[in-house]
Order: sequence, then structure tokens, then C-alpha cells
Amino acid sequence: YEQTLEDKERIAAEYGYVAKSYMELKRSLGTNTNDWQEKLQKLTGDTQSLEERMAQYQEESKRWKKKCIEKANMLDESTAHIKELQSVMDEGMMEIRSKQENIDEIVAAATKEEKARSKDNL
Repeated sequence: YEQTLEDKERIAAEYGYVAKSYMELKRSLGTNTNDWQEKLQKLTGDTQSLEERMAQYQEESKRWKKKCIEKANMLDESTAHIKELQSVMDEGMMEIRSKQENIDEIVAAATKEEKARSKDNL
């Protein structure tokens, strides 16, 4: 009978220890679960915030790309216009040089005639 009583007490003590350990583990699991759930919610919120910011950056990037394309088109148009103006200026310079050569020839001929008259008058 003593053996049985001791066994019962030992089993009761072991059961009490196991029950206490189980309750501590359950409480710890609940705390850890809550911590993990809070962390997951925070990460989910952070992810959503990052996704929203990424969408904003993509829209801003699209606007900048459009502006760059517009500026590049304007630059291309300006370059074409400058080339046209350069061509007109080149033609004008060629005409001026041609007229200058004609003037130089006329001046040379006039100078030659003047020298010839001066010799004749002497």
C-alpha cells in the first residue's frame, strides 16, 4: 500500500510538473505567436507601403521619360533647323566670296588701267 501511495504522489508530482510545463509552453507559444503576428502585420504594412511608393516612382519615371522624349524631339528639330540655317549661311558666304573675287578682278583691272594712263600722261 505504501508503494502505491508513493507512486501516486510521484505520478501526481510528475503530472503537476508536466501540466505546469505545458501551461508555460502554451503561454510562451501564445506570446511568441502574438509577437510573430505583430511582426507579420508590420511587414505586410511595410510591403504595402513599399508597393505604393514603387507605383508612385514608376509614374514619376514615366513622366520623366515622356519629358525626355519631348526634349529629345525638340533638340532634333532644333538641330535640323540649325543645319538649314548653316546651309543658307554657307550659300551666302559663297556668293559673297564670288562677288569679292569679281570686285578684286575689277579693282585689279582698274588699277592696271590707271597705271597705263599714268604712263601715257608722262
